[in-house]
Amino acid sequence: MAKFSLQPDEAMILQEVSVEHGFGIATAYTDELYLTTRNIYCVNKGVFGNTKNIFCYPLNQLKKVNGRPQAIQGKKSNGTPSLEIYLMNGNESFSFKSNNKLTIKKWIKEINKALGYEGEEDDEFDDSGTLMGEMKGAFNNAMSELGINFQLGKKPLQKQAIQSESQSKINKKCISCSAPLIGYKGQLVHCKYCDTDQTL
Repeated sequence: MAKFSLQPDEAMILQEVSVEHGFGIATAYTDELYLTTRNIYCVNKGVFGNTKNIFCYPLNQLKKVNGRPQAIQGKKSNGTPSLEIYLMNGNESFSFKSNNKLTIKKWIKEINKALGYEGEEDDEFDDSGTLMGEMKGAFNNAMSELGINFQLGKKPLQKQAIQSESQSKINKKCISCSAPLIGYKGQLVHCKYCDTDQTL
């Protein structure tokens, strides 16, 4: 653990080692990330474990949309899931070496809680109000007009057994990470936390 001083009214909430900081495609998981009741600290470390820099991102500087802090799950240019935080004066990106998606969700939940946000957690970023979201919408509408069942920005449907109206949904745990899964008996489902495909 890096050595830095907390304020008298500041307490540690989460800490993570083996973190990659930045938007690059390199995968050097040498940094450490800390969430306190007031700040997010990123301790930038060198290859040999020496501390190079300590970056402090005050929680009160996170942007909010409809009251929700802008700490979301995104993707780096190489496709690696990342924790993205949008601040008043820029944005930062972090990836975690172990259990990346689960760790990102945990960090988003704790950041939201630290800032008093109690709304529902979104699985993915809603880009409907952005230029990219509008372009996806226009493309999807054009495809629909042509009678082509394709949705840009949506995951392709997995092979699924055709379900009758009489079948009821079942709940199971993922065989790999124990995350909750919902579907129909015999259906092939994809765990969004660990990327494991399995049949219910």
